[in-house]
Amino acid sequence: MKTMAAGRKPGATKVDPTKMGATRTIAAGKFKATCLAVMDEVRAKRQPVVITKNGKPVAKMVPLDEEEDPLAVFYLPGLKIVGDIMSPTTSLEDWDALK
Repeated sequence: MKTMAAGRKPGATKVDPTKMGATRTIAAGKFKATCLAVMDEVRAKRQPVVITKNGKPVAKMVPLDEEEDPLAVFYLPGLKIVGDIMSPTTSLEDWDALK
């Protein structure tokens, strides 16, 4: 008779967590000693790492979306600056009238 792992359904295939993008866990002390290498690994493998302290999760390092430009919300297609954008748009007399 076959023995089944707890929680697995009959006929279910075993899943390799490295193929699923499983989250790696690392102790804070080891992270401190190898943080630059861990950062490179997170970027290269595109997998998050959870940092633990006394066995409890305290932080999560995740890869940034490389295609996403953080300034993209400010770009407008077809925008063209015409004229002087640094000088005041009204005269000083008009500013005094607005006071």
